[in-house]
Amino acid sequence: VQATSLVTGERSHQTIDLLLASPMTSREILLQKHYSVRRLMYVLAVPLGTIFLFESWFANGTPGLEDGPTAVFTVPLAALASIFFHFDYILCSVLSVVVYLPLCSWIALLVGIKSRSQARALLVTLLLLFGWAFLPVLVFVNDQPEAIVESLLSRPPVAVAACLCSPSVIILINETDGLNNVMGTNDHLAFTLINFSVYGLGWWWLRRWCLARSNQLLGRIADDDTDWSPQPAGDVS
Repeated sequence: VQATSLVTGERSHQTIDLLLASPMTSREILLQKHYSVRRLMYVLAVPLGTIFLFESWFANGTPGLEDGPTAVFTVPLAALASIFFHFDYILCSVLSVVVYLPLCSWIALLVGIKSRSQARALLVTLLLLFGWAFLPVLVFVNDQPEAIVESLLSRPPVAVAACLCSPSVIILINETDGLNNVMGTNDHLAFTLINFSVYGLGWWWLRRWCLARSNQLLGRIADDDTDWSPQPAGDVS
């Protein structure tokens, strides 16, 4: 939501012309606008990381919880130790935050730039991201998550294709079987690396594309190489 309104908010407040008239390059404008979203992602990463750590510790049988008053020290240590027992689950979970959040933010930023209305940009972004994320749920609406994952893992090529079609598939696999070691650590790591390599490249390409075409996206005529320094009074050339 915040990424979508970065540029549409400037248009609705009629301050976009003042922003484009500043000596900042178009690339710098986009990066500075996106910086506020990046700070929000840092904040969101803290509770998400806490949830991942708790699930990993809980899957080990809640060690340290029976230590009475000293549990305040032993439980955090046991939770940290659980990372090594379920490092494939933790890796997949961390990459989902590191890759998916920036990717979604740049998609939302691009939709916001292309849209003239803030409400329309928000609606299009929500429909696009939620439709993309919940595509497997719409296809397998009558199946349980365990049945979906079991069907996918029985056919690895189909599972890889499903992961590349929707970002939620690898999360579904990770949350369903990641802590149970049903498919094995090597297979889990293979799915994780393939999935986030492709989506990571998509994030990198989208960011690079937006910054390379920042002038056109913002509707700015001036090039990034424009010299904004004042000219001497006697220089008429």
